[in-house]
Amino acid sequence: MKSSSIPPADVTIQLPNPSADNSGKVYVCKKISNRNHLYVTTVSGTILIDDETTHTITGDKTTHHFISTGSKYYVIVP
Repeated sequence: MKSSSIPPADVTIQLPNPSADNSGKVYVCKKISNRNHLYVTTVSGTILIDDETTHTITGDKTTHHFISTGSKYYVIVP
């Protein structure tokens, strides 16, 4: 996708499943359009992200950081 194109519908991003290899790693997701929602989940869809299996970013130009513990993710909103 070109950086100038804006998806017309909701978007889902899949984080890698947490593991010992990515423990402590931070992933950053930014919603760039007010026309849709950004859903963040994991590849398996069952891993917890702040005690939920899906995290939703709704605010335009909003950035959330996701840190892996090796077994789940925590969300950090700057």
